[in-house]
Amino acid sequence: MTPRTISTLRILQQHHVKAFMMQRTMSSVSSSTQAKEDHTHCVDLVRERDMEGYLCGLLMPSSARNSYFAIRAFNVEIASIKDGGAIKKSTQSGSNIASNLRMQWWRDVISDIYTHPSDKKKEEETLVKSSSNSTEYISQSIAASRKQNPIVRSLQSAIHSSNLTKRFLDRMMEAREEDLDVKQMKSMEDLVQYGEDTTSSFLYLSLECAGVRDSNADQCA
Repeated sequence: MTPRTISTLRILQQHHVKAFMMQRTMSSVSSSTQAKEDHTHCVDLVRERDMEGYLCGLLMPSSARNSYFAIRAFNVEIASIKDGGAIKKSTQSGSNIASNLRMQWWRDVISDIYTHPSDKKKEEETLVKSSSNSTEYISQSIAASRKQNPIVRSLQSAIHSSNLTKRFLDRMMEAREEDLDVKQMKSMEDLVQYGEDTTSSFLYLSLECAGVRDSNADQCA
């Protein structure tokens, strides 16, 4: 190679390196901006529909607030499902189709977040092989709707950054789902159990957001 060719190659290499670094920087800024917007959405939702939870969030350590407001927004969403359905099933069961679908959507969200990427890829490949085109399209559309939801993105970040326990999230959803058709608790014991599964589970998660994993603290919650 001539000196001129070597010089040209070096210039091209420097150009590619700069372009690559700029792309990484832009991607990082975009990701950071998205995370901030998602957090703002969660805070605004909690402030609008759960003022008590919002005020409690302001007292959380600054390092725990992002995760706290993510799970608080999630709690607001699943708590409002009971009153949010509009499509009724037959009067025999009195169940709400829309409410059950929304709850299942959130169940799939939590399951998807906790699924290892390699396992998730295997599931997608299996689904493609065994599904019709219409079923595959619906599954892809649902998956896309999860990625576009700011609460889901914030919740995913909170689960990974704070290592939140899946069992508590599952208990919250199970209790809310069982409550969909309940007009009044049958006994005080049922009411206490409902509070344990919903409110206490949320308090356990709040402690995890703050990095507290202690049996005594859990007992207080």
